[in-house]
Amino acid sequence: MIRHLVFDLDGTLVPSNDVKRSAFFECSDHVPEAAEIIAEMLDADPTRDRFRVFDDLVDRLPDCGNAADLVECYSLLCHARIVALLLAGETAALLDLLEARGLVLHLSSGTPRTALVAMMEETGLDRHFDSIYGAPGDKADRLMEIMQRHALQPLELAVVGDGDSDARAAEAVGAAFLRVADDASDLYGRPAGEAFTFLLERLSCASSGVAA
Repeated sequence: MIRHLVFDLDGTLVPSNDVKRSAFFECSDHVPEAAEIIAEMLDADPTRDRFRVFDDLVDRLPDCGNAADLVECYSLLCHARIVALLLAGETAALLDLLEARGLVLHLSSGTPRTALVAMMEETGLDRHFDSIYGAPGDKADRLMEIMQRHALQPLELAVVGDGDSDARAAEAVGAAFLRVADDASDLYGRPAGEAFTFLLERLSCASSGVAA
């Protein structure tokens, strides 16, 4: 029986994948040539983080300025926009329903942990999560830590996410993986009750061994 759920954030609980991609371009739009280089980098590796993107960009286009300043611009834009999305949706209500069901919730994201915790605290969502993991760190290692800390068997843990990194992490520890649409439409932008029912159905399939 699944007792713990580990959520990804971007593209899972909130439709922020496009928010993050567009912020790269906005913070470097003072140098027209930057857009093509950033698109090339992100198309080659969509998981490339803000630090690598702007370090590589400044190496290739020094006119873009200081990489740390670009990271700060990006971080501020993403924080404001993602917080607004989280507050506008029914994420808190969904998490309330899951907790009332007796599930223990965790958050595991590729977002830097400092930025992730700041967003969770500002929205009040931090109270729902037993643990919050952000970059750096390996997602499979985080799952192992959760399992060890709570003495869980693999069948008692499920990962909810939109990306292959979430799927690989779940597979590495033998946990169930519940893939959702990468625009977060399965869990965001619909009444919390509907999202809750959707997750319960997927959890039931995973617990019975049916592909979720």
